[in-house]
Amino acid sequence: MASSEKDTEISPPIIKKHEKAMKDWEEKSQEAADLMTPTISPGVQQKLTEAEFNDGYLMLTRLRTILQPTGFSEFMRLSKEYYTLQFKAFKTIPEYLTHIKVLEEKIDATKVTLDTNNRTILCLSISLPQEYQYLIQIWAVTPSITAEKARQMVLEANRQHKQGHSKREMRALWIRSSQR
Repeated sequence: MASSEKDTEISPPIIKKHEKAMKDWEEKSQEAADLMTPTISPGVQQKLTEAEFNDGYLMLTRLRTILQPTGFSEFMRLSKEYYTLQFKAFKTIPEYLTHIKVLEEKIDATKVTLDTNNRTILCLSISLPQEYQYLIQIWAVTPSITAEKARQMVLEANRQHKQGHSKREMRALWIRSSQR
């Protein structure tokens, strides 16, 4: 029995290496948290605990939870992926079918109903060409967007595009007009 106890003992140099590695991890984790903190908005900072401010891993884990898209914007993103899914992106039929099922479950979990407004905005977000993609980003962060407002924005963007305005100028115009 004495030999098996000796076999399972950890030698002092290994213990010291382990302790040093743990101390290094704690220091680096604290440093990571300190580097991230100034980049986090005050509203999000209020949702973090003291332990999360002192540990980079905990902070990143919590930020991922806090900032995970939900609701309307997540519904639109998932629906767009669902309706534009292509079989050739998958290696096998079971993988393809499983991905469809996962998307359906995630869409259902958003609890968003596909009413007329959402259906129109979804159609526009899937079918608009690249030069109008900035509108989709605006719609994703505009809680009261309606189908009519989205149509007006597309018409105005088209008018601006024909007049030769840059995407940046058009985006600035729409941000100003949506704040009214």
